[in-house]
Amino acid sequence: MSTQDLCYANLPSKSLPCNKTNSIKTIKNLTFLKNIQNTYFVYLDIGNIDFAFLNQDPKIYKKLAKRHVEIFLYEPASYYFKGKEFNLDYYSEFHSKLNYSQNLRSAELDSINQLGKKIGSITLNHCDYKLSEFLGQRYPFIKMQCRDIFIRLSAKSYITYDLNEVKTITKKFWCGNGRYTIHRHIIMCYLADKSGNYSWWYNSDTDWNIENNWLENNLDFHHLNENNKILNSKTFQLDFPATVIKVNKKNRTYISNLPFPAPNVKKYKETFDPCFVCIINETRFAQPTGNFSEKTLDAINFRKPFILVAPPNTLEYLKKFGFKTFSKYWSEKYDQIENHTDRLIEIFTLIDFINSKTLEELNDMYLDMLDILDYNREILKDLPRNPQVITDRNN
Repeated sequence: MSTQDLCYANLPSKSLPCNKTNSIKTIKNLTFLKNIQNTYFVYLDIGNIDFAFLNQDPKIYKKLAKRHVEIFLYEPASYYFKGKEFNLDYYSEFHSKLNYSQNLRSAELDSINQLGKKIGSITLNHCDYKLSEFLGQRYPFIKMQCRDIFIRLSAKSYITYDLNEVKTITKKFWCGNGRYTIHRHIIMCYLADKSGNYSWWYNSDTDWNIENNWLENNLDFHHLNENNKILNSKTFQLDFPATVIKVNKKNRTYISNLPFPAPNVKKYKETFDPCFVCIINETRFAQPTGNFSEKTLDAINFRKPFILVAPPNTLEYLKKFGFKTFSKYWSEKYDQIENHTDRLIEIFTLIDFINSKTLEELNDMYLDMLDILDYNREILKDLPRNPQVITDRNN
């Protein structure tokens, strides 16, 4: 962990190093944190958090015990099972039957709970919807609440443009992908033979068997294998050229070794314009807690409906911010399916439903949903300063 990875403000100590990084200044100035007077930390990385620097002030723990201390996690929790390594490099994905395993843990929560034990308790602001339902009892010194600082910052990408100009739909799907993950590969196998704008950087086989695998045998692997041949033979790119990467092990991190350029907003938006719906391959999939990121916000920003390839209940989570979704036009029951393979199959069914529509039908449908799309952009515009704590079922 670098010194930039853990930012803090309002720390009651004169002897500890002042943490006036550009990161904390940016986060404070652009979000509701500007109005928080409590001591708080913002963790910008993943994995265990090193609070050892606090030991430089022998009185700090007594001081913090008298205060309301908050921590904001910038990234989703790094799940693992006690006694086992991560199965996907720096986090684990797993079958839904393991959701309530007594061995389920989070690397970030381990270290936060240790600090909480020293000072009495800590309020954790996280981005994993329903985290307390699955891990609350294992971390008694943490009060968990869903209050995602990452999406507040991401919402600053909101742009204005002429909403009277409605582009004609000429393609059915949009799907952008950065880092390799198994669920993204499967979705791209399903989309490869369908009309759309896509990015895909990877040459790979379809052997997705890893430890604690969540995949079941009811997928149509023959169809996925055939379409994977298309992925391996064609170039799929959006707003900048793709560099193909060979994927040898599915549980390792693969991403372009060339730095992703800062997006040219106009050029990036043009990749969305001719497409009807965004298939959003979110960062995580086979985990019990809902989470969405800038990928979903991009679809909202660029005035597109979306289907979320994400953990269960992510649509439910999104709607608690006030966003509207698209149950008027298609079934969104996939969001409530905890079994990850069954959720994928339901998403495939939805993709097939949309693919069965003519471009004329999709253009008519798009015009009919413009009120929803414009409403969502208004919610997005106000999101950075929105201090709302999202309550979930068992909070």
